Amino acid sequence: MSDGIVKNIAEGIAKGGITKSDEPDTDVSARIKSRADAVAFAKACWKDASAAVDRIGDAELEAIVSTPWNTSFPGWVGVNILSDEFVHHRGQLYAYARACGVEPPFIWGYADNEPDFAPSH
Repeated sequence: MSDGIVKNIAEGIAKGGITKSDEPDTDVSARIKSRADAVAFAKACWKDASAAVDRIGDAELEAIVSTPWNTSFPGWVGVNILSDEFVHHRGQLYAYARACGVEPPFIWGYADNEPDFAPSH
């Protein structure tokens, strides 16, 4: 999710084309051997996605984004797709976490937020 959805779509909107398909990335799978590897990989993907979003302006939101999925759409639609894909795949992450003995954080509160995203009061 961090790579194929978050990073891939954000970078695709920023550059006008999504190039990665939905095929499994065996190289990534081979590199992730531990929880620490998985967390580092996810954080790197989100950092790259954040940098891509910083480059997106009105022109990119209006431009047509090509995809490997036999379709194209304006960048603003891509932002909606990114959000929708992340939200509806979150259940998969929760199932994986629970299968590994980890209780997922409650998503509608702020208690477990990173300090930069915690409420200021």
